[in-house]
Amino acid sequence: MLIDRKKAIAYMVFLVAGLVVFISIKWFLRVRGVNLTALTEKRQLIAELSETIIPRTDTAGAKDAHVADFIIAMVTYGLSKPEQWTFLIGLEDVDRFCVSRLGQNFISCSAIQRTEVLRFFEESEWTSFRVAQKIRNKLFGRSFFNLLKWLTAIGYCSSEVGATEALIYDYLPDVYKGCIQLEAGQSAWAIK
Repeated sequence: MLIDRKKAIAYMVFLVAGLVVFISIKWFLRVRGVNLTALTEKRQLIAELSETIIPRTDTAGAKDAHVADFIIAMVTYGLSKPEQWTFLIGLEDVDRFCVSRLGQNFISCSAIQRTEVLRFFEESEWTSFRVAQKIRNKLFGRSFFNLLKWLTAIGYCSSEVGATEALIYDYLPDVYKGCIQLEAGQSAWAIK
């Protein structure tokens, strides 16, 4: 069955027009106002997600560093509207995924289940095409899991607990040293 050239072009135009409309609607939904009061309602979920990324071991974890409060403040005041929307939808997706797959919300899951859930979200957001990822980031902002990891790491490392207990903090550096060797078993430097 052969399709003549006019029909093929018409199908291509229809497909491209549909794709443009879909992207436009998705972009518009992300740019419009975001209900940020949901962040304070999801504080415990954010705390458990960040604690799963940086758990308490022999050093303090993300909960000890109050990373959830930092994440809420950064999402509220430091992210663009599309990224705020992405973060809020991502929080809902985590709970929806846990209820559908595990029969309970994220907070009720065990540590192993939480790690598996976050691994699933990390793998589902990864794309092999760097150009496609750059276009997506430009139009819609960074993905939920990338935002979560980034905010958790920044919040933890810039907290007093993270900078003084988990990292080496020299509160009064005497000279600039461009390259400092770490001793065996030494933590990374909070500052140089």
